[in-house]
Amino acid sequence: MSSGSGLPPELLELVFDHLDEKTRVPFGSSAFDSEDLALCNQSLFSCALSCRAFSVPALRALWYTVDTLLPLLRLLPNLQLINNTYVLTGVPDETSLNRFDFYASMIKSFRFAKFDTDVNDENTVNDSVYQRLLRLRPRPLPSLTSVEYAYVAEPCHMMSLLFLSPFLKEAFFQLDHSSEQNGHGAAIYAYLSNIQKEALPMFQRLFISEYHPQRYLFPVISQLKHLRFLELYTDAYESSEMLIRDMRVLGGLEHLEELHLSVMWVEADAERESYWERDSNSQGHSILFRSLKSVYMCLRDCYCFSQLLDLFRDAPLESFELEEEMYYLTEALRTVQWPSSVTSLCFRSYSPSSHSLEVLQTMRNLTKLRFRGASDGVSDADVSTICHAWPHLTNLHIEAGFASHLSCTPTLVALRTVRERCPVLEHLDLPINLISIPSLEVYGDLDTSILSNRLQDVNLQVNGIARSDSASLGLIVDHLRHIFPHLSWQKFQFRPTTDLNGFKEVEASLAVLIRIMREGGQL
Repeated sequence: MSSGSGLPPELLELVFDHLDEKTRVPFGSSAFDSEDLALCNQSLFSCALSCRAFSVPALRALWYTVDTLLPLLRLLPNLQLINNTYVLTGVPDETSLNRFDFYASMIKSFRFAKFDTDVNDENTVNDSVYQRLLRLRPRPLPSLTSVEYAYVAEPCHMMSLLFLSPFLKEAFFQLDHSSEQNGHGAAIYAYLSNIQKEALPMFQRLFISEYHPQRYLFPVISQLKHLRFLELYTDAYESSEMLIRDMRVLGGLEHLEELHLSVMWVEADAERESYWERDSNSQGHSILFRSLKSVYMCLRDCYCFSQLLDLFRDAPLESFELEEEMYYLTEALRTVQWPSSVTSLCFRSYSPSSHSLEVLQTMRNLTKLRFRGASDGVSDADVSTICHAWPHLTNLHIEAGFASHLSCTPTLVALRTVRERCPVLEHLDLPINLISIPSLEVYGDLDTSILSNRLQDVNLQVNGIARSDSASLGLIVDHLRHIFPHLSWQKFQFRPTTDLNGFKEVEASLAVLIRIMREGGQL
């Protein structure tokens, strides 16, 4: 091993920190497959062995995320394999424990894929190994920041003791309907209970997916006083009464800022109306979700939806994301009293776009809107409705949904409408049909007195374009120059959104269009 690399230590730190970021896969993602990870680890091993300057940064990247504790345990000389089970045959000496500490301190993320099985999935670790280790090292992973527990075959009953750290920030649990029967629910409950008892100050993010029944976890979740982000997903809830009661319990989390709730089905209560009346009378008015700023909801039950919104009435909500699953939810929105503090809305519509936009107009203070139209697409008239309802938008992102017809997509007329009616707009993302291009005379003069230079970028989702000859494409450029006189060509982004049959044709035409814009310079 050579002694130096000739590179500044600070540069090496940046390089390996970047590698850390590349090899960390988001919760629940399989984007970075095992083959890629193996190649990356092989390269990191080579770096670690090449010179002393590379050794520690490369080792830190290698050990950042692990999915089994066996490599650590094998550092203990007394670990022996007897009848397919690892056991400790003696007390580890201080030298081996120091070596264990050196590598254990590098682990920041643990993913329960194998936990305590070896590469052959045949040999396991006896609990006595962990019990003895915990007596010697009460916090064996002192730098741990995140834990992912997804699709684990056997419940980890030692999790509540092994994976606690003063730096723990987040945990992700991906389970299934049998969680209660196979012991996973009990293991997770014990883990969260110990997090609560330890009052870990940095534990602020919790993800729970497909856990049944929910009632076991909510009391302990409500005691995680430092929690700021909570995501809950389940395909079914036992009753609407239980759902609202659980949400009311979570309303006591004083520092919770972001809540994601996705419930595909809620069993109807036999006496739902009488329950709500009893519940509201018994609870009185208490301030819930004191710090809640952002909510995502995907809910099919419109009755529960209105009741949940009522729980948020005193919250300082700024951002709301709603994914509509059924037509009737739009009707439920007509009676909703939206908090006046909401300035950002993301809405995925199932109903016709014009219908959805009509009922959303009670949200008067929006400055950011992300709207996805339904199968009928989004028209020039819909864009005009948006601009009329929310003239103070700074961000506007529209998706055409599943529309396949060009008649369901905005045209250049919509660009002019946005430019004139939203004078403080900074970011625009819009689907557009560039096939039928009118002459500039049909618009008349653009009212430049109301225009500002705040617009920073325009992203156009093109599902159709005029012929690829220079004259036709040049006319499109003339329109863009007329509507956006202050924007240079670098501020425009175009991406084809047509089907496979027309994708290459649109892509080729856009390449010519961009070349014409570039050669023309300032639009």
